[in-house]
Amino acid sequence: MNSSIPDMPMESSSTPLIPDQNFEPFERLFWRIDEIKEERIDFTSIRFPVFSVNREKYSKPEDVLRPSWLNWGIAAFYVKDIRMISMTPENSLYEYSYNVFHNPLIDNYAHSEVRTLKNGVYNSKLKTPNSVKLRFRMQLRDEAIILKKPME
Repeated sequence: MNSSIPDMPMESSSTPLIPDQNFEPFERLFWRIDEIKEERIDFTSIRFPVFSVNREKYSKPEDVLRPSWLNWGIAAFYVKDIRMISMTPENSLYEYSYNVFHNPLIDNYAHSEVRTLKNGVYNSKLKTPNSVKLRFRMQLRDEAIILKKPME
């Protein structure tokens, strides 16, 4: 790991896990991918409106494959790549943007979520136009790199 995990017991589900919301622009975020098409990440590997990633500050790329996805691939992008994506659909009053939030789990302190924001506000039940989803997936796919291909 690139940095130490805060000194706290992590063996109990009642232990509060303290998130670290300080993300540097060039910190990489890793996620597992199950398919690539024509040497590019398949759209279905990019979840929406929220998807899980591991942050580089507290993990290595291969950590996203543990414990059950050893045959999957690994992709990465930078925090700055998410923060620069913003869009307002035609004839809409709403702006959609994206950010990453550290959301540690008891067995994965590095766990984070890329969340979709509508006018700067996160809502877990957010409904978004298909055009917004497609544009987000296309932009992120273009920024991301494949670190390990899935096994076929």
